[in-house]
Amino acid sequence: MTVPPGSAGGYQASLTFASSPAAPQELKGVTVRVAMKVGALVLVEVEKTQKYQGIITEFKALTPRAGKPIEVRAGFRNTGNVRMEANGRLSILDKSGNAVGWTKFPPLKTLPGDAWTVKAAWANGLPAGTYRLVGTFELAPGVLIVKETDIDVK
Repeated sequence: MTVPPGSAGGYQASLTFASSPAAPQELKGVTVRVAMKVGALVLVEVEKTQKYQGIITEFKALTPRAGKPIEVRAGFRNTGNVRMEANGRLSILDKSGNAVGWTKFPPLKTLPGDAWTVKAAWANGLPAGTYRLVGTFELAPGVLIVKETDIDVK
């Protein structure tokens, strides 16, 4: 593959091959038609032009109730110019800033301009009180974005 001069970022395409039989085959009164499709995704990145950028568009605790699992929804938009797999972590801190627990968000696989929403759950539940939730997403090695919010568990 040759990248045109002046290209930057990432490009993606899909190659699809399809075939089907010329005529259906009949066997004991049953007609079977077989069609096949095979696809391959092609991703190309122009070296030293990649911009790994994104924004957290939403970061919200859903139903924070004492003793119940806490679910956190995070929205993400890829504002860069390449495909990314953003890996996220949810940290839970008490009002003194001490870690209470953590869990992971599912990986976000996004193309430039894509927006996704993911959820993470802390199944252990929390006692009533005020907590700080910290969402950290790694877009590429050493490229992090962070969002924080306080919640009151009642």
